[in-house]
Amino acid sequence: MRAVVSRTRRAAAVVLALVGAAGMASCGGDEIGTAGCPILCPGASGALLDSTFEAVSLDSSLTGVPADGVENELLLASNAAQNVDLRVLIRFDSVDASYAPTFADSLRPITAPDSARLTIRIDTVVSRATAPFTIDVFNIDTTTADTARVPLIGLFRPDRLLGSRTVAPDSIRDTLTLPINRVQLAAALASSARLRLGLRVTTTGRANLLVGTVDGARPAQLRYKPASDSGLPTYVYTPLSRTPGDNAVLASLLRDRALVVSGAPVMTSAQLAIGGVPNYRSFIAFAAPARIIDSTEVVRATIEITQLPFVGPRVRDTIGVYPLIVSAGQEASITRATDLAVAPVSTFRESLGKYAFTDSLRLLPGDSGVRRFDITAAVREWRVSGPNGMRRAIVLRVGPENTESGQLRFWSREAAAGLRPRLRLVFAPRQGSGLP
Repeated sequence: MRAVVSRTRRAAAVVLALVGAAGMASCGGDEIGTAGCPILCPGASGALLDSTFEAVSLDSSLTGVPADGVENELLLASNAAQNVDLRVLIRFDSVDASYAPTFADSLRPITAPDSARLTIRIDTVVSRATAPFTIDVFNIDTTTADTARVPLIGLFRPDRLLGSRTVAPDSIRDTLTLPINRVQLAAALASSARLRLGLRVTTTGRANLLVGTVDGARPAQLRYKPASDSGLPTYVYTPLSRTPGDNAVLASLLRDRALVVSGAPVMTSAQLAIGGVPNYRSFIAFAAPARIIDSTEVVRATIEITQLPFVGPRVRDTIGVYPLIVSAGQEASITRATDLAVAPVSTFRESLGKYAFTDSLRLLPGDSGVRRFDITAAVREWRVSGPNGMRRAIVLRVGPENTESGQLRFWSREAAAGLRPRLRLVFAPRQGSGLP
């Protein structure tokens, strides 16, 4: 680790003190202010020193976080020019395949359902399209590999098409109703008392639709009548997953979720990414100089990280970025430390009056240049925790996650000199009454 550079003002005077038989010790440094070394020179007022270091010991981008199925909204998107294809999967694992025409009748199979439709909720604030788009609904139910990406993509084929609707760009509403073919629905109900659907959008331009989910309290609804008899009720279902049967938490995550066919361009090892679909978070650990972190008063700490332009589609013009304090210990893995930094530990920290994040910025994905995040609170907690306490790291994330096709890209510690992340510290030697 080498100190790079950043000198704001240099002190004009160097104060020397004689310390016992050890000889002479100097009180020098890169200073902002008027005084020298208050630890060795008790009569001096505190000087502020300003130094910038290439102090990042490890940085890495993690995907698959948060887990599929916990999103408040899902991005249904298509952009052929930039090879973007993001789909939505919805499970209805408890639907009626039989009905009784009257209370006196016995149950009979549903062979001619009527008025079948899927209703999805759309976030009209950010959902946009540049040309007419078509939403296709497919039956993606299968007895094998029902969570594996590649087999699921293969189920989006013409013989499994249940219905389609074409929408003009100026006709996007907060509720879209997609018709379901009654013959195809009857066949699906005959084979299984469940219905698992896949949504795909296609367009000659760009389409970005944010679809409501169960977790966001705006779930899709499947509706149909068991027959055309006007006196029969309309059955209404919300997403439900019954598999895996031995893991209720995982089953709940599979009620509605994203399927990424193709998304953001591949990044190199010299880059870090945050945001996008699938979502990325970046973990940055510091080998911060202990002589400063543990032995001085840090007035301000800033991470300087260089953004590079992201060439790809995006939903929003700007993306919010949040640096989170890692609260895990030194032995925690990157994945574990990242999970703990985000939630629910961050919520617990806030309840104690501590900050889960210390700064935030809104950035344009296509921009470039040095970005600075204040992490003073993190550095102060590192000092309180001690060298063997908290892992000295932060996590960069966007908010909200998994709803933005655009990403933010930054240069990592493997980039060329001058582009790597740096830690800037403004600090003052601790005040005291001199050495005994």
